[in-house]
Amino acid sequence: MLNIKLAEADNKLDEVVVVGYGTQKKGNVTGAIATFKADKLEERPIVRVDQALVGQMAGVSVKQTNGTPGKAFSIQVRGTGSISAGNEPLYVLDGFPLASASPNGSGNFSTGNPLDNINPNDIESIQVLKDASAAAIYGSRAANGVVLITTKRGKSGKPTITLNAYTGTVERSKKLDLLNGAEWIDRATEMINAQWVASGTGRTASQTTEQRRSILGLGAGQFNVTYMLDDRWTQPGYGGLNVIDWQDEIFRTGLTQNYQLGASGATETVNYYVSGNYTKQEGMVTGVDYTSYSARTNVEIKANDQLRFGVNLAPTYSITNDPGVEGKDNILHQALSMSPIQQDLAGNVNVFNSTQYIWSVTTNDPLAKLQNTIGMTKKFRTLGTVFGEYKILDGLTFKTTVNLDNTDNTSKSYTPYTITGSLTTRNTSPNVGTSGSYGGYRKRLRTGLFPAGRK
Repeated sequence: MLNIKLAEADNKLDEVVVVGYGTQKKGNVTGAIATFKADKLEERPIVRVDQALVGQMAGVSVKQTNGTPGKAFSIQVRGTGSISAGNEPLYVLDGFPLASASPNGSGNFSTGNPLDNINPNDIESIQVLKDASAAAIYGSRAANGVVLITTKRGKSGKPTITLNAYTGTVERSKKLDLLNGAEWIDRATEMINAQWVASGTGRTASQTTEQRRSILGLGAGQFNVTYMLDDRWTQPGYGGLNVIDWQDEIFRTGLTQNYQLGASGATETVNYYVSGNYTKQEGMVTGVDYTSYSARTNVEIKANDQLRFGVNLAPTYSITNDPGVEGKDNILHQALSMSPIQQDLAGNVNVFNSTQYIWSVTTNDPLAKLQNTIGMTKKFRTLGTVFGEYKILDGLTFKTTVNLDNTDNTSKSYTPYTITGSLTTRNTSPNVGTSGSYGGYRKRLRTGLFPAGRK
């Protein structure tokens, strides 16, 4: 006698997902929808939501266009869709479509990024819709894809209080191999001697500084740096000159800190999630840092079997300090071109009351610029949603939603004359080198939705 028993197997062959105003089998849209779960965020110390998506989803390209802490990333879904128009996707936060923005030619978002100041620790999940079905809800705004962000909610059971804290460091990954003091002196000596020999008959590289001064007809204490050497280069300890590694002077080990306190819970009538967060990230360059304060309240109340309403509120405040590090001819670029031999210590080279070392071709001290230049941006942003839903009949509900996204941004910069120009200019025309600016913008998006639909 043969007994045969069949066991159940749940392969979810016909699992259905909602796409636009219809449904499709999940197997048919696997390549069109990418999902990122929040539990992966706990494994990585990040300060932005878009930073969490780096390398996590197929077909989603996340590029860092600026190295300043707290700055936005550029996201493209399935590549570039336009040459002249923007290629950033539409971001939808808890059903609230945020205003789109695209980076400018320098990679910055001049009027802010939709994900600015959103706390990644409050995120429950992120979904990216890649195909055209997203346009069924969001229209032409979804041409570059849609990123659906869902924040955390309370869960049934006992109330939960969570504390999440981490600290870490950030530092440069590579040091450029530039000339050190001895190598710079060798190259400078070689070049000056070659120019001296080529400048006239009978001139040799072995002639001393005094001999060259006499041939050139210069007075005592006068120098022509094109043809004359600094005698201190051959003295022990370089005759009191300073050997400076400018990369070591401006780079540092930055400290990153994050502290999050949250409370959540749910009953038959109330679902709530409340959190507060503090983040401080120092850049790997002196004077660069990002500080963020954020709070979030998600509350949903079920008044009866037919009526429920709720509110999502997230005020945030951030401060970014960047004295002007990145870009051509900016401070980082200047530091890499500074001569390693100077007559003053780092932080006092051709600034304040010090003059330029005449054999160097360097500008004003980059370390002094980092320490004395102000480049501050303050952003206060409030995201809020109020909604109400009424069940008219089984399968038919009426829902109304009011959304608010308000951003107040101020930026100021200041460069004192004491770290610009030459010593002569600083003494005779002190206001010439002083510069500064102050500006800001307010961006406000208000939307209201009053749909009635079937469930």
